[in-house]
Amino acid sequence: GKYAAKLGYDEKEFNTKMNEPHYLQLAQMDFEAAQQLGATSFPTVLIEKQGVVTVLFRGYLPFARAKAIIDEQMK
Repeated sequence: GKYAAKLGYDEKEFNTKMNEPHYLQLAQMDFEAAQQLGATSFPTVLIEKQGVVTVLFRGYLPFARAKAIIDEQMK
C-alpha cells in the first residue's frame, strides 16, 4: 500500500481491493499468463514478432546490454 500511495493511489482503497477475491483472482490470472509466456523472474522482457512471443532476457541487465538486445531484435 505504501508504494501505491507514493504513486498517487489511495493507500486504504488499494489495500482493501488487494484483499478482495476478485482482484486476487485477476492477479493470479496475470501471473499464470506470464508463466505461460516464459516469464520466470523479474524482469522478464518479451517481444512479439509476427504472432510469436520470444523471451529476450530474464533478470537484471545493464541498460546498454538490454538496449542492444532489444535493438537487435527490432531489426
